[in-house]
Amino acid sequence: MTGIEISGPASMDEDGEARFICTAKYSDLSTETVTPTWSDNADFAAISETGMLTSDDLIEDKPVTVSATYEGESASLQITVIDSVPTLTGLTVEGPSQIYEQTNALFSCKAAYSDGSSQTVDADWSVSSTEASINSDGLLTAGDVSEDVDILVYAAFGGKSANASLSIKYVPAELVGIMISGGVSVDEGDSIDLDCIAQFADGTTRVVEPIWSENSGYATISTSGLLVAGDVLSDQTVIVGASYGGFADTHSVLISYVAPSLESISIAGPASIFEESSAQYACTAHYSDGTQKTVTPTWSESSAYLSVSAGGLVSTADVTEDRTASLSASYGGKSAKIDITVLYVEPDLESISVSGAVIVDEGVSTRYTCTGYYTDGTSGTVDAIWSVSSSNAVIGADGWLTAGNILEDEVVAVTASVGEFSDSISVTLKFVPAPVVVTGIWIEGTNTMWELDSTELTCMASFSDGTTNAVAAAWSVSSDQASISSGMLSTGNFEEDTELTVTASYAGFGAVHEIVVHYVETTVIYPLIDLEDKTVMATVYEQATEQWYTVGPFKDEIKFERKDPVQWYWVSIYETNTVSGETTEIQANWLHL
Repeated sequence: MTGIEISGPASMDEDGEARFICTAKYSDLSTETVTPTWSDNADFAAISETGMLTSDDLIEDKPVTVSATYEGESASLQITVIDSVPTLTGLTVEGPSQIYEQTNALFSCKAAYSDGSSQTVDADWSVSSTEASINSDGLLTAGDVSEDVDILVYAAFGGKSANASLSIKYVPAELVGIMISGGVSVDEGDSIDLDCIAQFADGTTRVVEPIWSENSGYATISTSGLLVAGDVLSDQTVIVGASYGGFADTHSVLISYVAPSLESISIAGPASIFEESSAQYACTAHYSDGTQKTVTPTWSESSAYLSVSAGGLVSTADVTEDRTASLSASYGGKSAKIDITVLYVEPDLESISVSGAVIVDEGVSTRYTCTGYYTDGTSGTVDAIWSVSSSNAVIGADGWLTAGNILEDEVVAVTASVGEFSDSISVTLKFVPAPVVVTGIWIEGTNTMWELDSTELTCMASFSDGTTNAVAAAWSVSSDQASISSGMLSTGNFEEDTELTVTASYAGFGAVHEIVVHYVETTVIYPLIDLEDKTVMATVYEQATEQWYTVGPFKDEIKFERKDPVQWYWVSIYETNTVSGETTEIQANWLHL
């Protein structure tokens, strides 16, 4: 590391914060952001462990130096904390919320600033109504009004504005009486508004808020004069009273009885019924007045699993599993429906039987099943407790039986038990003799032979049952001057006695056999002796050129000149009887010449 460097803003506002970063520089010109030990030299600022600098409120711009130390290196950066001028953020109008007509009230305007401070300022004043006026000092004068008037008082300053609500209260003349005004009848469960009218000596009137009352348990009246009628069984008269300013008045209201209307119906009864049984259901009517009563509806059902009588008695049919059906009721133009589950009842078990293989080879697994027969005539596979009568077999909880190793056939009993019922099946465990396998091989045959000759080798195998036998092995020979097929070894020309290695492979085993091939002084491929009345010829197939040609007749010996010693040649030698004309093939082999 060659040094460290601090980066961040050159200035920041008071009461604010700024982030600083420390970068380490290395000799390979690479850089890395690191976390140093931070510090500063100001009592009005502080820097955190993560490089965040915060400042207090200032009355003037001040410098501060930020320092960092990391792994013996240090750096510093000077910035300026700026004393920012607060801005006007809003106004508030302060003063009374109500005054009486023909009186005065003083209002003031308070300004709020961005630094959280506030102060009273000289604002420009105005009002929203001609019922009042306000001067430049915020002094408001209310005029003469004939009723309560609500106005707004406005203040404007520094491009901002604000307002406050003011209610100018009417001061009435002398009260000479009151009168209740409003409807004279209302339906039960409904309501009407009543007003109290005050009468004054100057001939004027206005609605006032009196103390309300009523003389009946059939209705209630609120402080605002709302009369709410309760439920009645017949028409009822209610006397409403009002008192205000030492005066009182009464008002008669008729509460009219309204016959209730049917709003809905509902069905009551069990949510489930066992198959081939019954249950009673009832229908209830619900009315607008909150009352209810049991009624006789028109019943219906949605499924063949249910039937319902006119009296609501539901009967269920026989089912093979739980079934869901709907029961419906209709009454007075209303309807209702519920779902009913018809519960299947399990039949009783009458007997069981075991099924599965009756012969199982040793070491083999097979599964047995237990079938249950029920009182309703049905049957099905059931879970049973399994057992077997011999230690030479095991059976699991799922009915899988595994036969162990045995020395002879054995008859065992496989038994299943379900509750009080049990059943068995006789099973023969079959002894399976071990398979005969090859235990080794070897090669039988001659250990010496002549070049340009053939000999047959035999691959013998020994078996686990103690027997031996010739087998068809895969053969190979160690020299290109010899070939072997199905155990028949043929040799070509050799320049000296040579030992060949013959290999046989069978059933994963291998065997080798060494044969010495004896060199013959001349390249004689067939001895020419006893040739009276005979001629000897040869047919040759040259593998390289794929050509056939005939050579001979031969007298003393058979020789081939200027042949490629690397290539193979098929040579067929035959004799012809000069007397009878009969031709006989004597020898045919692939040879190196």
